[in-house]
Amino acid sequence: MGTYCTATDLFWNRADMYQPKEVGPGDTAFVYLPQAAILFTPFTLMPRVCGEVLFRALMLGLLAHGIWRVTQTFFSRQRDLAFLLLSLVAMPISLGALRNAQANVLLAAISLYIMAALAGQKYWSAALWMGFSVVVKPLLIPLIGLAVLSFPAVLVPLLVTMSAALALPFLFAAPDYVINQYALFWQMVTGYSATVERWRYADISGVIYFLGGDLSPWLSRILRFGAGLVFLALALFGIRKTKDVARQALWIGTLGGTYLMLFNLATEKNSYVIIAPFLGLWATMFFQLWKDKLRGGMIVGLVASMALLPTIFWSWLHNRFGIVWFPLMMIMFLGLVVQWWFCQTTEE
Repeated sequence: MGTYCTATDLFWNRADMYQPKEVGPGDTAFVYLPQAAILFTPFTLMPRVCGEVLFRALMLGLLAHGIWRVTQTFFSRQRDLAFLLLSLVAMPISLGALRNAQANVLLAAISLYIMAALAGQKYWSAALWMGFSVVVKPLLIPLIGLAVLSFPAVLVPLLVTMSAALALPFLFAAPDYVINQYALFWQMVTGYSATVERWRYADISGVIYFLGGDLSPWLSRILRFGAGLVFLALALFGIRKTKDVARQALWIGTLGGTYLMLFNLATEKNSYVIIAPFLGLWATMFFQLWKDKLRGGMIVGLVASMALLPTIFWSWLHNRFGIVWFPLMMIMFLGLVVQWWFCQTTEE
């Protein structure tokens, strides 16, 4: 939370929020839009311990409520059991982000709210949550893009909410200061890919580095762009497999979250809190709705390995095992759900 507190002080004192750390080039103390500093302000006005506790309680409450929302959407009976199973599967790889009070916990909850809104064809509600996600941390852009292309009715509400989100800092600071902060943010984002240390992160580039390869910034961009096209094709062809809007929303949310884990720049192990509820939802649906214990059990085993094996192998491989294992498990999960999705022949 120290990052947020510092950025909030800088914003209200009209100082530059995007200041390099001393740990190396390309790293910054604040990697969010100025809106995040405004959002966090109430927590800085109270004693530090109270702010820390309240912020974590808020994150946990929103995540729990988001899980409850999707159980109401996808399960017509035994919802309490579905909520319990989903939570048990999702929590093991969410605890690290919760402990560190990372914004990714909020993004996990917001992803669930977006999916539930799309499933209910509540496009203004979905757009509001999309706009809020950008205020928290502009990381869900791939998911939002897939949602817009798959649910075109959300486009106009999204343009309105995004415009409001981008205008928010102008209500609290002079235009020249806000524009300068936006420019510094963009400079930071565009320059980050050239300096990021790929071996530190649990995405596909970390796997490639572990296997002895390396990606230049240009190759990294080409890989991520190409993967984006593949995921877009999976999204557009996949939603044709069902007329159930709820399942379509599940498909888009799953692809968006998986893309973020594998191809977003600088994915940390704690970032997997974003995909954790989707893993829990798929496992619960396999167990409870589709009576497919094999696939449900595979997802549970996948999550258990992500939660336990990095600790078991820490003395031998330290953080390197988790950096490789997490994206490999995402590839396995993606293969499992894609195979099931395109091989099903009826609306089960």
